[in-house]
Amino acid sequence: MASNIVDWLMGPTGIEEDNFDFSVLMYPNPATDESNISFDMDAPGQVTITLIDMEGIEVSTEYNGMVDGSFYHKINTDNIPTGAYLVKIKIDNKTSFRKLIKN
Repeated sequence: MASNIVDWLMGPTGIEEDNFDFSVLMYPNPATDESNISFDMDAPGQVTITLIDMEGIEVSTEYNGMVDGSFYHKINTDNIPTGAYLVKIKIDNKTSFRKLIKN
């Protein structure tokens, strides 16, 4: 079941498709105790960052608020099991996913 979720979210080519007009950086990846996510927005927007496991269960809401300009957030991975996760990035009505590996 997990591979179906990943295949569906990542698309048939395995390339993470981006619905944003700007680059989203996530590093380090793989992560041990934390991973950083950052991007620069051209206009203010409502941002929600959610960590999802490979069964599709929401592990945590990492951020939920208005952003205007540069965004930077540390995702704490210290207390989650080793494995693959999806980081759901929602900005207003657009959504994108990033794969995050926890070592």
